[in-house]
Amino acid sequence: MREFGRELLRRRVPAVAALYAGGALAALGAIDDLSEGLGWPPAVFDTALLLLSFGTLNALIAGWFHGAKDDQRWTRQEAVLHAFVLLTMSGSVVVVHAPSTERETRVDPTRISVTGFVSGAKEAEVSGQITGELARLLLRDGVEGFAETPAWVVTGSVRRVDTELRIGVQLSRMPDGLQVWADRVLVPAESTDHVLRVRVPAIADSILRNIKREHQDE
Repeated sequence: MREFGRELLRRRVPAVAALYAGGALAALGAIDDLSEGLGWPPAVFDTALLLLSFGTLNALIAGWFHGAKDDQRWTRQEAVLHAFVLLTMSGSVVVVHAPSTERETRVDPTRISVTGFVSGAKEAEVSGQITGELARLLLRDGVEGFAETPAWVVTGSVRRVDTELRIGVQLSRMPDGLQVWADRVLVPAESTDHVLRVRVPAIADSILRNIKREHQDE
């Protein structure tokens, strides 16, 4: 074991891993900021996280074979290892983003209630549009849902702050009323179409994912 540790240091594998980890974290932070600012769907960040995670293996392989100054040759063994990682990574991406019917089969829309978002008089119109679109995506009927015995209640608020809209959403579990998820989004006040086309579907996907996760933990 000591010899292996000394060999790792000689090949500078820890240094390569640290350098890659720093770059990966910086890239994830930038992607997260861009996703928030541009309204990218959560799948963008999830895919980046998956790719960078597999990239860690490629970085370790590269460090092992090329970290030592006395040997920079490209070997067949290294090529096989890189190819295996890339194939596994590609397969994982396909599986993660494969078409799914979970929204229709695993989450019962009749057990979800979407209540009107709290807002001021100036935000009433956009608040109604957001509530209606969110209800359409979650309940598939285009109207606000008030289940007699809901298992999940979605509430929220829309506030105008200077030139931005602050949209807050909460998901609570019934009957204890425990909040299991919440999110807050800041968008330009004039970007209503963008909110309805991009942000609200992303919020709906997050709500469904958290409901499914709660079911799995039960």
